[in-house]
Amino acid sequence: MHTSTDMMPNDMERGIALPIVLIFLVVMMLLGVTTIRNVTLGEKMSGNLHNQQLAFQAAEQALRYCENDLLAAVRTIPVKTPGLTAGSNNWEVSTYWSNDGISVAVPAGSPDKSGLAARPRCMVEDVKDTLNLDPNEIKKNESMEAYRITARGFGGSVNAVVMLQSYLRFN
Repeated sequence: MHTSTDMMPNDMERGIALPIVLIFLVVMMLLGVTTIRNVTLGEKMSGNLHNQQLAFQAAEQALRYCENDLLAAVRTIPVKTPGLTAGSNNWEVSTYWSNDGISVAVPAGSPDKSGLAARPRCMVEDVKDTLNLDPNEIKKNESMEAYRITARGFGGSVNAVVMLQSYLRFN
């Protein structure tokens, strides 16, 4: 026959369930916090990649705009000469990117990239005299033209900036 004292656990077994459950809850909470942080980091990386892609597409659009203008019979974009001192290329001077006499914004009628921090811009520099060409080659072909086109595009924020350059040479 069993007495009621036989059914009672001893003192060592009485409080073991609560600490085990608490330890299990702490471990689950730490796993949850770590997972949430990883997901948040992934979202930030994805957003940054999206911003960079938007900026690249905007710069590409501006580059093509200026190239097409140079190829057109009537040019509308101002053509400048590059800076004469070392390190003073026009595209390196930040204030030139807001000066309509040096760089131009892609017209609003162009395919719109919504969500951009600013409209893409481009500038054209006549680099014929700065190319490392044989002087005799230039004399033979006085009508030669050489241009550096620099384009700058923004993504969804002003911190996502892409600059692209291309060179066009006409003989």
